[in-house]
Amino acid sequence: MISFYTDNFNISQKFYSDSILSLDFNRIECSCHSVNCLSIHAYYYRFVKTPVGKIPIRILRLRCSHCGRTHALISASFIPYTQRSFIDTIKVFLHVQNHEFFFMDFFHHIPSISPADIPHLKFVFARWCSLFHNHEIMFSNPPNLISAHCLFYFHCNFSQLRFRSTDIFYLPHSFSTCLI
Repeated sequence: MISFYTDNFNISQKFYSDSILSLDFNRIECSCHSVNCLSIHAYYYRFVKTPVGKIPIRILRLRCSHCGRTHALISASFIPYTQRSFIDTIKVFLHVQNHEFFFMDFFHHIPSISPADIPHLKFVFARWCSLFHNHEIMFSNPPNLISAHCLFYFHCNFSQLRFRSTDIFYLPHSFSTCLI
């Protein structure tokens, strides 16, 4: 998987497609460290829960001509292996951090989260709190900084359930200097 960072956390097919069109595949490095080797291989659909319901996003897979591996291109606005968006997850985390109770109207505002998700999310958040504390990352940072720090320090997106390292690619127009 290759995550591309952007400071826009829009969840739509148009945003994803426009972002993909702005990428220079010749500059993206494969996990085998080859450059100028990735080409379009296939597409698949993944679903993301939003306030208007589940929306399908057509995800691009690239294939490396050197090692034969395929890589999905995922925006930082998605959390791999879940249907939750990055922004919804940050909202829930801040809610948990403030030790607020979960009322049913809370779940209506964030449809990607159900009451059954809360115990698991609390466990995941405790793990991320420890990581953030060790790297002196503040949750009071804006979402784009939280995302950038996670990709930079941990090579995965915030709240990613599996600590599987992803390759990171910054869009040319993104806020990629936010770590400096």
